[in-house]
Amino acid sequence: MIKIKFGEYMVDVRGHAGDAPAGELICAAISTIIMALRLGLAELGVDTGEWDIMPGNGHVEANEVPPEGRGMFIMAETALRHLQETYPDVLKIRSRG
Repeated sequence: MIKIKFGEYMVDVRGHAGDAPAGELICAAISTIIMALRLGLAELGVDTGEWDIMPGNGHVEANEVPPEGRGMFIMAETALRHLQETYPDVLKIRSRG
């Protein structure tokens, strides 16, 4: 089971889907979204701290984000929520609040 938690400018991913070998299918899709978010923020000069991604885990967090970066967080959350709708048995997203 993959669990994702969102903050205002934070995404934390933990776990593995278990439906394929590590690094394949939904896990690869989630990793790609998280990596694109971090790399996009880096292009804007946003400091996301030390990169924390390893098999089954990923974390991106920033303190100050320009409008373009906010859009990146919205895109990542929208894509991850779509994956949850498609794969509810292996992906759970904790609501904000």
